[in-house]
Amino acid sequence: MLGWRGVESVFLGAIICTCSTTVALRILNELGHMKERYTAIIMGAAIVEDLVAVTLVAILTGIGITGSVQPEGVLLRIGELLTFLVIIVLAGFFLVRPGINLVARFKNDELLLMIALGICFTVSLIAVKLEFSLALGAFIVGAVIAESGSADRIALFTQPIRDIFAPMFFVSIGMLLDPSVMFLHSGTIIIISLAVIFGKMAASAFGSFISGNDRETSFRVGAGMAQICEFALIIAALGNTLHVTSDYVYSIAVTVSVVSIFVNPYILRNTDFLFKAVERFVPQRITGIMAVYTRWIKNTARRRIAEPVRKLVRRSFITIAVNLALITTVFITVTVLSRYETKLPIQVPQYLGGTSAYLWLLGVLLTIPLYVANVRKWQAISMVAAEIHFPIDTGNSHNAIARTLSEKVIMFAGIAILAVYTLMLSSALLPSLHVLIIMLVVVGLITALLWKFQIKLYSRAQDLVIRTFAEPEAPLYVEPMTAMPYLFREAKLSSVEILRGSLSAGQTVRQLGIRSRTGATIIGIRRGEDMITNPPLEEVLIPGDKVLLLGLHGQIEAAIKLLSGR
Repeated sequence: MLGWRGVESVFLGAIICTCSTTVALRILNELGHMKERYTAIIMGAAIVEDLVAVTLVAILTGIGITGSVQPEGVLLRIGELLTFLVIIVLAGFFLVRPGINLVARFKNDELLLMIALGICFTVSLIAVKLEFSLALGAFIVGAVIAESGSADRIALFTQPIRDIFAPMFFVSIGMLLDPSVMFLHSGTIIIISLAVIFGKMAASAFGSFISGNDRETSFRVGAGMAQICEFALIIAALGNTLHVTSDYVYSIAVTVSVVSIFVNPYILRNTDFLFKAVERFVPQRITGIMAVYTRWIKNTARRRIAEPVRKLVRRSFITIAVNLALITTVFITVTVLSRYETKLPIQVPQYLGGTSAYLWLLGVLLTIPLYVANVRKWQAISMVAAEIHFPIDTGNSHNAIARTLSEKVIMFAGIAILAVYTLMLSSALLPSLHVLIIMLVVVGLITALLWKFQIKLYSRAQDLVIRTFAEPEAPLYVEPMTAMPYLFREAKLSSVEILRGSLSAGQTVRQLGIRSRTGATIIGIRRGEDMITNPPLEEVLIPGDKVLLLGLHGQIEAAIKLLSGR
């Protein structure tokens, strides 16, 4: 619509997608809204946008230099960012926080202020030198200092300094304006400014609402996010430096930043009036549906999740993260090998895809067990999430439909994200489309035919790692039994699977009361490749669990009937 080239449009999208943490903090503080709930949401979202913007800079650098995304550069940048955050947090908690508490004991306010400011400026300078956000470095070290016992004193001492430097920040932004560009491209500036103010406002409000906040809070969040500043200028300057955007793009970015910063305080001051005005135009039926959705989300959040379920989900996420790290390592290794493909002993002709394509296929085949494990873990997470949000209700058929639908959506989203991540990770090795399709068919057939073998292979490898790093257990002496007691001669072992829709799914062992109601005892639960022996009373049964029962014949039958009931 504006007649810009494709690369310029990509840079424009990156320019307007990040909110300024510094500006948001300053405006909210001036309005006295720092303790409001929506302020915490805005600051959290702004910090996440800063983290995303760091990755965007790496991606845009690759696009500007080569015209395509460079996965090695993006992964390296993400690794640098994570390393920086981990080092700052660890150093903060083990060095900065104890150091500040030690200085505070001297009761010297000047020394405490100098130490705190020195730490903040040092970490911020390191962040800038590493080409991260200055606000990101300051925020992280500020969060660490806030955990010390002197946070209130430091905040009181730094308030005058903050009041001195804040106006200088806005003055420096204003000095970047170019009046000639404002007149020549006034139409473009108006269109982009409206997109930033109303587009970001609507998108942020929508994101806040679907996460469970009420309409008014979501509207305030959208209002606070409707501005851009420092990262917009960094990205605009990057495009200018790489000579992939026109000179006026940077001036337009500066002008739009100033416009959004100027308008944003007025929007925030009048959010009550604006919210009521918007509510008048929204049909009452829509607001009613939105209110029901908000209540449902809040009721779901209040619902207590049993600790065993938390542990199951936490363990699944850790396993997925470890598997993704291993997958990333494999693909980085084959990507590095592809650089030396001319020196490899086996060469593949280009019409068959080239050596790089078969290195990609090798990487996929090596990681199939990891992908299978991740899919199964994600399936368990999606089932648990669906059961929590839509508990079994025999009198509500809509609940069952919603549970099944949400489970499938979560499952599909996880698989889609995994597929996109793999394609981005291995984009440097991907063959032509027809060769890629053939290879994907081969991989799909191997995965389907050897599904159970992949599960066993992963389980054995996992057990081997656990046994390798586990401490050796002391040998247990068991006194031999001379004769089997009568009770055990008559007892039987049996197992029953918890089916989807059964009344026992989602209940704890205590709630079922199998022992008191039938006389049988639950001695184990098989959950995927995990075995829970002597499960605690608060263990929650989920669909797919195989429950191992011990008891007499009649007791076993009664317990199976109870666990299988619908």
